[in-house]
Amino acid sequence: MDQNLAMGGESQSSKAPSPMEVVDLPPLPPRQGKNTPHIYRSDIETYLHPLISHRWTIGHVHKGQGIREILSLNKHFEFSSFAAAMEFVNGVAAISESERHHARTLIEYKTVVTFLHTHSAHIDFGIPGGKPNLRKVPGLTRRDIRLAIKIEQLHDEFMADGRAAPYAFRALGVLQKWACQLLKRRYGSDGFGGAAGSQPPFQKMIERMKARGEWNPLFSSQPVHPTIDPGENDPGAKPVR
Repeated sequence: MDQNLAMGGESQSSKAPSPMEVVDLPPLPPRQGKNTPHIYRSDIETYLHPLISHRWTIGHVHKGQGIREILSLNKHFEFSSFAAAMEFVNGVAAISESERHHARTLIEYKTVVTFLHTHSAHIDFGIPGGKPNLRKVPGLTRRDIRLAIKIEQLHDEFMADGRAAPYAFRALGVLQKWACQLLKRRYGSDGFGGAAGSQPPFQKMIERMKARGEWNPLFSSQPVHPTIDPGENDPGAKPVR
């Protein structure tokens, strides 16, 4: 796999990038409890790139800059029947209960779309070496990674016995590159998780896909959570209503 592409870098060609090579899922990260921190830069390569290679995507709960940009980890699943889809959803529910972390799930006949993010994630705004100053800032954490890996393992069981079918993404390479760019922008450095920046390089290509009716918003986004107010977690910022 092109390492530059995997890290969300610029493509060597003007053509759409090829899909990422599917790699083995990593071991589960340790379970995290209260005051769960956001993912670290190293988690992108260790955990999220393998998940993206398995067709997980990165979307938005809330669009913004810096810590006000709230990302989610999503996947679109297809099944052989409505009954199989509901069996899968019940399996996801059982996993969510065991993890004490619950996925947002949409069901439409034989299609299931899962969205993951941690509403109770925290960032330490304290001075390094001083007293912690934890504040709740929703975003991606290792709790989401653990849940995604377990859901993927469950889906493998459904694929093995024919209850699930692979979903054929259009322009999968573009979607994966876009996901890597979002992660790099938001979590490209440790601490608050990246700096404010411009839209990912493949945003214009995605806009063209939307114009041609080839872009499904379920690939990369989910409804904004009605209780989220990122402004309250950004000192000096006006609340976003």
